[in-house]
Amino acid sequence: GTCRDIHFHEVGAIDCILDIVGTVWCLNYLGIEQVSTSPLHAGSGFVRCAHGIMPVPAPATAELLAEFLVFDGIKGELVTPTGAALVKVLAHAGKRPTDFIYHTVAYGAGTKNLATPNVLRGFIGEASAL
Repeated sequence: GTCRDIHFHEVGAIDCILDIVGTVWCLNYLGIEQVSTSPLHAGSGFVRCAHGIMPVPAPATAELLAEFLVFDGIKGELVTPTGAALVKVLAHAGKRPTDFIYHTVAYGAGTKNLATPNVLRGFIGEASAL
């Protein structure tokens, strides 16, 4: 199974397209040339979907996150299939450049109420190429 074999039939088509196009547009607009990620908090437990109850991360998400450092802890789905697809295509798994120096921090807040703040934090800065 490669990413080309995964079908996002439960993802709202418009939401998915807006998330992907919006992310790529923003990266281009900001002149981002390289994306890295810290270990991803994938969540834990189970999620209900069209195929019944599935473990978290759901199968498509788990497949997309292969070779990335992930951890669990909070119950619930914290990385969606769309988010996993963006990370798979755009990010270097666990390879934050040692000479990275950031000058801007950006936050995006989720709508799900969690035990910890539900935010995605991004650092924009400069480093040598990977």
